Amino acid sequence: ETVPSASMLHRPSTSSIGGANANASSADEATPLLISGQSGGADAIRRQRLLARRRSRAASLTILLVELLERLAFYGATANLVLTLGQWPFLWVSYVAASASLLMSGLAYGLSLFFGWLSDTWLGAFNTCALGFLIYLIGLCGLPVLLLLERYGHTSALCGHLNSGIVNASIVRTASFPSKLIQDENSTGGNMFEQNCSPIVIASLCCLAIGSGALKANLSPLGAQQIKDPVEQSRFFNWFYWACNVGSFAAYFFLTYTQQNLGKDGRLAGYLVPPVAMTIASLAFVACRPMFRLRKPAGSLLTRVVRLLAAAVSASFRLRRQRKRRLLADGESDSNNSGSGSGDSAPMRLHAAAYDDWLDCARHGGRFTEGEVHDVRALLRVVLIFVSIIPYWLLYFQMQSTYLVQGLHLRLQLDGSIANIFRARYRTIPPAWLSLCDIVVIIALIPLLTKLVFPWLERRGKHPSLATQILLGMSIALASVLCAGVLESYRLSVLWGNSTNLWPVDYVQQQIGNMNYTAANVSIMWQVPQYCLMGTAEAFMPVACLRLAFQGAPRNMKGLITGLFWFTCGCGSFVGVALVSGLAGAGVWFQPSEQGNPNCRLACSTDPTRICAECHMDFYFYLLSGIQLGGLLLFALLRSRYRLATSVDDFTAGSAAVGDAVSQINNNGPRLPGYSANRRNVDF
Repeated sequence: ETVPSASMLHRPSTSSIGGANANASSADEATPLLISGQSGGADAIRRQRLLARRRSRAASLTILLVELLERLAFYGATANLVLTLGQWPFLWVSYVAASASLLMSGLAYGLSLFFGWLSDTWLGAFNTCALGFLIYLIGLCGLPVLLLLERYGHTSALCGHLNSGIVNASIVRTASFPSKLIQDENSTGGNMFEQNCSPIVIASLCCLAIGSGALKANLSPLGAQQIKDPVEQSRFFNWFYWACNVGSFAAYFFLTYTQQNLGKDGRLAGYLVPPVAMTIASLAFVACRPMFRLRKPAGSLLTRVVRLLAAAVSASFRLRRQRKRRLLADGESDSNNSGSGSGDSAPMRLHAAAYDDWLDCARHGGRFTEGEVHDVRALLRVVLIFVSIIPYWLLYFQMQSTYLVQGLHLRLQLDGSIANIFRARYRTIPPAWLSLCDIVVIIALIPLLTKLVFPWLERRGKHPSLATQILLGMSIALASVLCAGVLESYRLSVLWGNSTNLWPVDYVQQQIGNMNYTAANVSIMWQVPQYCLMGTAEAFMPVACLRLAFQGAPRNMKGLITGLFWFTCGCGSFVGVALVSGLAGAGVWFQPSEQGNPNCRLACSTDPTRICAECHMDFYFYLLSGIQLGGLLLFALLRSRYRLATSVDDFTAGSAAVGDAVSQINNNGPRLPGYSANRRNVDF
């Protein structure tokens, strides 16, 4: 996963919207006590600075360790979530399990905006993180407790009566021969709240999402806060990115294999590691509290922005009513004094001309300044950019849901030259291992782009703009989901042979844990291209989007922009939940009566030789590609509009804290390729 650079995540101490100033922020900064007693002479000052650097380095290393363990815990608990919820004792419908994964991811990203506001306004970064650790740990304990109870046959103590799903003594919840399966009258339906152990599982996932959102919003800014040198901050975020991916890699490589291939004990051990890792991270974080440089909460820009928008809407309606009353009064005056030509329209015209649009109405009554209105207008344009990339996040989260479901129904057994690399016991690979392709591509591609490709293009004057990088990333993500759709169509054609068969033709029966899966005789390695394409898209897309948004946003709103960015990530996941739930509820491409089996074909009740309904996850992938194409066109439209009509002054003028726009872009903020001080239009 990607992590923005230091200039992106740094929360400035000044704010024209918030009304704070640099001196007040500096006074609120709490620095650990370095030397007790009187410090006299150059030696004491030197020792003090050396001790400060050591403490700063130790605090930063602690943050990196905590982030590594947090990613290990998060992906250790969620990488195999869809697979685990489909096994005993849960037996969740596959698309419901995928929706639960999407919902949890959406909450984790979406709540980052709230916890950023909570940190800025009330608790501070350290206390918010501490609260997040506590809730996080509670969430991570849910699945291990249920699996431990199941290990000793006491699951009903927390889950009550367990629905048996599809029952057959020899092929429990298998996907083969759908018409032979016997559905129990008490089997689970397509509702998430009707699944086995759903209260405990849903509560655990919600706690996990809340804890992750709290840390996502505050852990990286807290780490940057320990370092004052901008160069050192940049290095810190490089290492922060490395720690994220090392934790993710360890979870996907080791824990997913343990959970899938080592039986019940291995599954239990794999889910016990995340709470242990989070406990170590929490203790390390709290123990290093005296070393952290902390700032007291000084209010959030989000509160001021919301008040300004509310005032603008209220004043706009109020002024519109006043205008209508004046028009009526002018009409009556004209009818009573026809031919005089005096009327009373001049004050009304002046009043209407005082505000260019509805947002300018917030200045009515003097509550907000013109500079604050300019800042919020720039923020709304950034929000439009973020809205246009929601389809990208919808595609991104498929790696943890539908891509995994697809992998479970492909042949996991390696053969030929690939199998020779592994010993016999390792020839069946976990479907979650395919996500390693995404991680490896990101780790390899980002240094290649930043150190070789982009400098080479820049020397030739062909460096791609940030908007071009975003369009390229969205296009590559579109190619990824198209690959998934084509592979799914091919998988179904191999499984069924032709469009009229009611019995699988070319399939393999494979057992994963205590579940049997009927997979098409197609190797899971065919999923590698779609994961690699998504990793390539991730190397281009998220950071470029943040930089482009920051280019157009006022300097005092950088922290708020970061929260909004993560919030729109969560919106993409929520759209995925709504889409899958809606299609399943309508019986389109997902059949609730077949318990989410993606291989299903249902014969007509009147004519058993005819097919009346069948599952088509490939059509779902094609629908996602169409949605992504719409998002790509929307972003291209925004790019064209701002290139023609938006100037630097429109983005940033009006706030005293913002200062000169050209100076900010050239000296402080991330710079758009191709921008110069003589150009007045933002080069999107």
